[in-house]
Amino acid sequence: MKVIFKERMAGKIFIEKKEIPAEFNIEAESDFTPYGLIRGELLFKIKGTLDTRAFSNECHCENKAASRNCGRCKNVSYQLDGWLKIDLPRRKLIYEFYFGDESLDFFFRGEKNVQIGGARKLLKTMTYLPGAITCDDDSVVPRMAVFRFDLKHDLPPMLLSFRLRFK
Repeated sequence: MKVIFKERMAGKIFIEKKEIPAEFNIEAESDFTPYGLIRGELLFKIKGTLDTRAFSNECHCENKAASRNCGRCKNVSYQLDGWLKIDLPRRKLIYEFYFGDESLDFFFRGEKNVQIGGARKLLKTMTYLPGAITCDDDSVVPRMAVFRFDLKHDLPPMLLSFRLRFK
């Protein structure tokens, strides 16, 4: 049996004292096995898009005199591919995905550390995803990113997207 759902998170990528708005939309798919559930680990293959301003080595501004990573670059939709691991014993949701353009490949890794101890704490930790973006080019400085899941706007579409597919 396969479990499939869609998720959207919006936030910011921090580049050289600038905050660049970003959001990702994924579709997650997993082979649901009793063994994985017994071990407390579920692994989902994710695909989707990361929508943000261009932030590779090349500035896409009309103003060619602008410096790289100027923050005024056009919006770009990067294809992403990776994994979402749900680790129940450690209460972690780990997001890892690759994305990039013609010149560079980037890697995002973020963790939701779920804390139980009241509804407010649970909701806060389930909706907050801090992470880091690294690059295959050592000259590109690693970037921090923070994404949030908006319960009011994103939860209903996510719940409606859940599907079970029998093989």
